[in-house]
Order: sequence, then C-alpha cells, then structure tokens
Amino acid sequence: MLRREFTQENRMEKFEEVYGRWKAGEIGQRTAAVALRMSERTFRRYRRRWENEGVEGLRDKRIGSRGSRGASREEVRALEALYRDCYEGRNVRHFYEAYTELHGGVRSYSWVKDCLHAASLVERGRRRGPYRQCREREGKPGDMLHQDASWHFWVPGQRWDLVVTMDDATGEMYSMFFVEQEGMWSSMRGVREVLERRGGLWGSMTRRGSWQEKGRGKGSRLGVGGRGLLQHPRA
Repeated sequence: MLRREFTQENRMEKFEEVYGRWKAGEIGQRTAAVALRMSERTFRRYRRRWENEGVEGLRDKRIGSRGSRGASREEVRALEALYRDCYEGRNVRHFYEAYTELHGGVRSYSWVKDCLHAASLVERGRRRGPYRQCREREGKPGDMLHQDASWHFWVPGQRWDLVVTMDDATGEMYSMFFVEQEGMWSSMRGVREVLERRGGLWGSMTRRGSWQEKGRGKGSRLGVGGRGLLQHPRA
C-alpha cells in the first residue's frame, strides 16, 4: 500500500470516531478539526460528504486516477522498444538527445529516465561528485591549450564531431574543424594548426574521448595531447 493510501485509510477510520464524539456533543468543531489535523472548513466539507455519501465520500478521488497529461501504456512501450532496438547501451542523456531531435519526443528528461529505470533498461547510477574540479586559469596567453570535442547534428541528418582548440588563459579559439569521429589524429591536427598559426606553447590539456577509454583505466586525466605536449618547450 502506498503512503498516501495508508494515510487516507487512517484518516477515514479516525474521522468516524471523531465525528461520533462531535455528534454526541462531547467536543466542538474546532477540537474535532485539530484532532484530524485539518482546518474547520475542511472538517465541515468532510462532514457533509460523510452525511451524504458515507465512507466513500471521504475517499480522495485523485488517488489511482490518471492525469490528463499522463502517458499511455502504448507510449511507454514504444519508448522502451526504441531504446532496446536502436540505442541499447547508451546512457540516458545521449538517448534523450536522439529521442527529442531525431524522433520528435516531447516528454521530459526525468520522465524518460524513470521509464528506462522502471523497465530495467538502464542501471541507476550512484551519485557522483562534480565532473570537473574548479581550477584557476593560466595567467598568460600561450601557457596552456585546452582542447575538447563534442558531437552534434550540426547539419540535418549529419552527425559530426566539432574539435576545438583554445587558449586556456583567454578562451580564444585557435582551431576549429569538423570530423566524423574524434581521435588521436584530430587532436594532433588541432595542435598542428595552432603551432603553424600561433607558434610554440608550454602545455596542453585535452579531454579523454571515448576512443581513448577502450581498454584503458580512468586514472589519468590527460589525453594523448596532454601526455605528449605537457611542458613542451616553447618554439
């Protein structure tokens, strides 16, 4: 039994007792309302329902009813089938992006996540700390580069990775280009373009991509660019 249903049953049982005492003149209306943890106005409304409909008049009609915006079973099953057939193994965030952008989904992220959890299609993750720890930026331009890549449907029907290399101190973007899938060569291309256009650099920080995670541990925070170029002497 759900908590709200349990609370309702207890209130119905107690109301009968308190109503009998009020009817017999043992207690007043205010005392009866306090005993039931409700206002006097609510007590009068419950009293009229009790006198007109009996026990059924005290039931909360909202419990067990489906809201006007509630999803049908067919919609839930269609969502589960879409994930199982086309996106199995993806996390909820990636699936939700495809659900809204490619399949016209209109439900909220929380609703999609709850459906996948209820169907045991996605495991519930434990609470994690901040994804990145805050740190101070480098003091001078050219001291460190920051490189990152993210996929998106930048052009309708085409999924590309946008690789960006920027200055850590100022945020100025030195290199940007599209590739089908980020990797070691795209990282090296970004660094090469910066070296050709801007000259030397001191260090480099890159985000480890999925292509680097396969068969590797997650202890190191540096990607290929970071391991190869960190503390590189200025040209």
